[in-house]
Amino acid sequence: MSDDSDDEEPPVLQYHRISATAVDAILVATPADFPSETDKMWHVRSLLTNPSPGADGQWQPAPLSFIVEWCLDIKLWGTDRQRHRYACYMDENGLTHELDPNHRMNAMVDAGRFTTLTRHTVDDCKNQRLKEHQGSNYFYGDVVVAVPVGFVPPDHSVYGTDPISSITGRNSPSQAMIDRYGETLAEQKISHCRAYDLSNMEAIIRNGTMQWKLKPYRIAPYGMTDTMKQLLLTWNYTEEQIRIMNMMGF
Repeated sequence: MSDDSDDEEPPVLQYHRISATAVDAILVATPADFPSETDKMWHVRSLLTNPSPGADGQWQPAPLSFIVEWCLDIKLWGTDRQRHRYACYMDENGLTHELDPNHRMNAMVDAGRFTTLTRHTVDDCKNQRLKEHQGSNYFYGDVVVAVPVGFVPPDHSVYGTDPISSITGRNSPSQAMIDRYGETLAEQKISHCRAYDLSNMEAIIRNGTMQWKLKPYRIAPYGMTDTMKQLLLTWNYTEEQIRIMNMMGF
């Protein structure tokens, strides 16, 4: 998901680390919180590998083996109720390490697909392209969002009290989307669980139309960890609901 843009980025005002599993959703840090003569990537790597500063109050360096992946143009709703592009950083090997999905971040990215908070129209943004190619499980593990100087922070309230329901709730396409794409394609585009089916490229090329498949949102794809279970309980899921999720491989 790394972005190859060479454009120089503005200086960072804040880092927002969005936790995949901790009950405390957000940790906010600034460049001044880190040792002098360290740069943005040092800060990001430290935030992604250390839960908090050390006993001496200093953030520690990340292991040399840790590799950061990034995306520079994810649209998130800001606290000014407008969408803005933010740089997002994560563990490049999150899937290999079987990290838990980051439901909070996924909900923020999913909300960012929509042009309004009523969620009836999507546009051709990076968020939407990711959904169409891989479904709505955008991020695994903790994610750091860099907030540049001059930007407002991302709005962490867009998913309400339950980020999973925010993603999986039913949204209907606007009339403008239906007029542009037709009802069937508009439904595919707006749905959180419909992605391109690229398994039969010959048919796609022959018919000149993209095929779609069901891509359900995964809550605990590598098994229900204790930390994920505790987090779901804080979102008012019951023990029985969590047991069924785990049994059915959600």
